[in-house]
Amino acid sequence: MTDCLGDEAGDMTPMDLYEKLTSQGDTVRTLKTEKAAKADIDAAVQLLLKLKVDYKQVTGQDYKTGCPPSECAVSQDNGPAAAADGEDMVDPWNVSTTNAKGVDYDKLIVRFGSSKIDQELVDRIERVSGQKAHRFLRRGIFFSHRDMHQVLDAYEKNKSFYLYTGRGPSSEALHVGHLIPFIFTK
Repeated sequence: MTDCLGDEAGDMTPMDLYEKLTSQGDTVRTLKTEKAAKADIDAAVQLLLKLKVDYKQVTGQDYKTGCPPSECAVSQDNGPAAAADGEDMVDPWNVSTTNAKGVDYDKLIVRFGSSKIDQELVDRIERVSGQKAHRFLRRGIFFSHRDMHQVLDAYEKNKSFYLYTGRGPSSEALHVGHLIPFIFTK
């Protein structure tokens, strides 16, 4: 019913361990759903716990369901990690791509769950605000958004609303990313 890893964990990649952990979690859930014998469930849970310890030793991070390990977490050279399977890798510290044309922003929009700022939205912003849209919007420098239609709807209906950007200094210095809310709300 259970596999024994032994010293095998040291030879596994972080993704191999992640997949094994995910599979073992599914096994535990299945055993519980099927009301398997307590000994079988306990053995499966013990293996799951062992895999979690191995995963943390290899990656330096706790296992999180649905969050596969990023290569940058285990990178020894501290440089941008190579994108896996041709995917662009973007995080707050690194940007890398294997594509000669550069980062595919349309894929990033889907990956991060935002929506593209198209010309129709820029026109609506100008119509609702009564002002020309900021040059960063007109030129496509800011290319995606979340919930902008809801903000514009509330503004059109004279309903009060607030913007929570989640941005703020992450160190003692401000950089251009921190200035975005100030630029748009001046």
